[in-house]
Amino acid sequence: MAEDKQPSLAARQAVMSIMNDTPTTITIPGTRHKVRLGFLRDCTVDKVTHLLLEREEREELAESGDELMRSAAKHPYLNLKIAVCYVLNDYWKLKLWYPLVWRWWAYVWRLNEAQVAAVLEGIKKKTNLYLTWYSMNLACCADMRVDLKTMATRSQSRPTPKSEGGQPS
Repeated sequence: MAEDKQPSLAARQAVMSIMNDTPTTITIPGTRHKVRLGFLRDCTVDKVTHLLLEREEREELAESGDELMRSAAKHPYLNLKIAVCYVLNDYWKLKLWYPLVWRWWAYVWRLNEAQVAAVLEGIKKKTNLYLTWYSMNLACCADMRVDLKTMATRSQSRPTPKSEGGQPS
């Protein structure tokens, strides 16, 4: 008879970590600093979405390549801001500490992109992908409904060639 294979100890610990919402401790490379990441809350995802939309708005305002480069230069700390949002991961912490913490990480600790990438990699394990995709799809569907309603209203208010008495061309 074949012997039943049991999952390894590491696999069982990973499953229990997910089930119990155990925070993960990540050491930022090149520093002695450690951060703890728990599973993401909705307010954190909203804050990150706000940061990304703000960046996209500024990029849309830039018409030429030179202005686009200036726009990108205004946000050299975008990944750092996103990482700070995920580390704080609470409504009141984001409201009270976010402006101070991202500046502390940027100007006092002087974290570079490689160090921030380590934090962002840890965040991937804590993201609830189903809820994230659901909220994105819901937002897209709501936008489509508003656009469809606007398009229907415009087409009703536009005079047709037959109502003006002219021949369609």
